[in-house]
Amino acid sequence: MTNITTQKFCNECRKYVNHIEVNSGSANNDEYDPEYECHIGLHKGYSVYRCLGCNEHFIECWNWFSEHNREDVIKTRYPKEKYLQEPAWFSKLPIEIEKLLKEIYMAIQHECFTLACTGVRTLLDRVFTDRVGVFSKFDDSLDIMIQKGHIPENQKELFKVVFDIGSASAHRSLCPDFKTLNKILNIVEHLLQAMYLHPQETKEIKNVTPPRPKSQKRV
Repeated sequence: MTNITTQKFCNECRKYVNHIEVNSGSANNDEYDPEYECHIGLHKGYSVYRCLGCNEHFIECWNWFSEHNREDVIKTRYPKEKYLQEPAWFSKLPIEIEKLLKEIYMAIQHECFTLACTGVRTLLDRVFTDRVGVFSKFDDSLDIMIQKGHIPENQKELFKVVFDIGSASAHRSLCPDFKTLNKILNIVEHLLQAMYLHPQETKEIKNVTPPRPKSQKRV
């Protein structure tokens, strides 16, 4: 096994770094074709790479059909590249919300954008139910969220648009691209921070802030 380094994306380092191949294997399934008087077959194999930055490993599988061009090798990586990373504050969310958000990120990692977008709609439902209870219509729960001060009035249209694109994925065969999905997640994550993180952070900041000195009376 050679120790040649190659640039690969590392999910832990969150960037392209040097890797080395630490293991590999291959198999050839050849058959003789009497019509063309040649061997044809499927060639497949795998390589295991180790990151030189953090020692994380991943496996890359490949296959190639002999009738295709040499450059037409199909490669699949496990686990897939995680170009969109979960926020560090995930663990501070309620368990049910955290689990659902992780599933959304997992769907994005495996390019299941329709499932991810539908999951965002479900996430909004869960957050709204957690704060104001169950309503038969999203617009009704959104109005109550605004009335109770959980969402500013000027963001009403914003969350209606986010919910509608999730509905379009669930019922109208919409598959958003990565760029659109990333925008949707940014909006929802700001809501999660406002609902679950900022209140506790406000208390922590208040606890370390010294009180104002009492004004002294002039003699």
